[in-house]
Amino acid sequence: MEGKGFVKVVGILLTLICLYYLSFTFIANNVERNANHYAEEKIGAATFKSEPLKEEALRKERRRYMDSVANKPALNLGVVKYTYNDLKERRINLGLDLQGGMSVTLQVSLEELIRSMANNSNDPAFLQALKTAREQQATSQSDFVTLFGEAYEKTAPGAKLGTIFNAPEYKDKITFNSSNADVLNVIRDEAKDAVQRTYEIMRSRIDKFGVTSPNIQLQPGSNRIVVELPGDDPERVRKLLQASARLEFWEVAEMSNDIAKLLGDANKIVKEELDDMAAGKSPQAQAEPSTTATNDSTHTAAASDSTKADDVIAAADTAGAAKDTSVEARRKENPLFAVFQPSPNPGGVVGYINGNDTATFNQYMNMAAVRPIFASENIKFAYTAKPIPDENSPNVYMVYALKSRGSNFKAPLEGDVIVDARQDIDANQDVVVSMQMNADGATRWRKLTAENIKKPVAIVLDNLVYSAPTVQNEIAGGNSQITGDFSISEAQDLANILKAGKLPAPARIVEEAVVGPSLGQESIQAGLLSLIAGLIAVMAFMAAYYRGGGVVAVLVLLINLLFMMGVLASIGATLTLPGMAGIVLTMGIAVDANVLIFERIREEVARGGATRSHSRRI
Repeated sequence: MEGKGFVKVVGILLTLICLYYLSFTFIANNVERNANHYAEEKIGAATFKSEPLKEEALRKERRRYMDSVANKPALNLGVVKYTYNDLKERRINLGLDLQGGMSVTLQVSLEELIRSMANNSNDPAFLQALKTAREQQATSQSDFVTLFGEAYEKTAPGAKLGTIFNAPEYKDKITFNSSNADVLNVIRDEAKDAVQRTYEIMRSRIDKFGVTSPNIQLQPGSNRIVVELPGDDPERVRKLLQASARLEFWEVAEMSNDIAKLLGDANKIVKEELDDMAAGKSPQAQAEPSTTATNDSTHTAAASDSTKADDVIAAADTAGAAKDTSVEARRKENPLFAVFQPSPNPGGVVGYINGNDTATFNQYMNMAAVRPIFASENIKFAYTAKPIPDENSPNVYMVYALKSRGSNFKAPLEGDVIVDARQDIDANQDVVVSMQMNADGATRWRKLTAENIKKPVAIVLDNLVYSAPTVQNEIAGGNSQITGDFSISEAQDLANILKAGKLPAPARIVEEAVVGPSLGQESIQAGLLSLIAGLIAVMAFMAAYYRGGGVVAVLVLLINLLFMMGVLASIGATLTLPGMAGIVLTMGIAVDANVLIFERIREEVARGGATRSHSRRI
């Protein structure tokens, strides 16, 4: 046969190329097997209250191991080295049906969008209309904007929405004389645009998340987005999808006698309110709970001048240390300090709180009589994103007092000035997120740091303080970093979220379905078993029935399988359960073709159309 040598060379080269691409899969899988062994040894014989808690602990240990080896060479070919991250990007990927994952339905919060468009108005009719629309949304087929408009008409007949939606950015669309129908049309257009932008931002985030074959769909005519992501880290997916990415840089009110005095006054008022409630008296109206104290500049503070910092700390110590007093008695005497421990030292941290007590603390801070105390000083509280690294107190968070210079209570610098963000390593070999600002942001950041030398500046994302470094010198150039005891994957996710931009309105998970990795593993095992069993049966039949020709056909069949898997690996394809079935079907068709050929040869031999040497092979 002409060109026989050329065919051999091409066949050998193609085989080596396929083995090269498949090696990425084998080595990456080996790293993950080592991570599983490490996690199992690390957990050891530890007992857990439930199986999900054990799975979560194993997942964290696996993630810790893979983060530690992520950027270390896992394949060294001499001229080129590949890390685990490199191998993971080049291996054969598994679909949702094989490795498990999440199917999530997100709903864009139009209520928060409307609040933002109204500049967080405190108009009673506006707030009541939002509340009514929220309650009706669960049972009504109408969209949220329509429900809000109808509720406002009933709550305040004849009132104009134009007096509420008077933000400068809408001055060309909404005036004081605009009809309510016109205002609702503007809101409806903004809502439609917000849902579309949320969809695009979600797609941008997920594209950088590192998963294969994600499925993202915007449900037509609704404010819902369906996301399907392969993988075994549901908590990481939830954080990625729900983060609104509202980045802010705040000045910090350091712990002092003034702050302590405000806390002491708040404690007294909370006690009075709770005593009145216990006595059956009608309590003052309370705001809805939020993650931080809400600013309300329309009220004036009613504070006593007699409270001193030492008295506050003593009251907190008494509330937490008196062993001969019951917990209920301590809470009754100093309810605020029963859940919040003021810091005894000056500095950016004003106190500490257990994660289980944050809801109670928020409730106290949002009491109508308490909010003005801190609003008059333009102060609100925010928790750290992670608890303090203390084994004896694993769920205790630091609390910062963020301050604003204006009555609108806005951060002096926000994340819209960020043009680039990336995961990085600082001089102390800690994982950080480095950010670069635009020209306007660089100018304002320089001014902010110059005015706060030797003072902390808090970097806040979605109302959580990630870091609050003390400014040593004026910072020019617009470069900054976020620290926070990150893992590599956490820093990468945060950088991706910041680069994709903040959501125009929060997106909440309203429905989710988790396909566990155990189900995926069962599918993989069943598919491999069927593949191997079918292959062995075919090989045995071909070798027994067609002898030498059958053995050659089997070898070609194996080479065909190698080529198929190599091509899948080289083009970055995703292997799914239907794909495995397709491979089995392809092998069956190849065998069928060989059977037809061999039977045709036998017919020719029987007719004398082939030599006896040919017949011996089949």
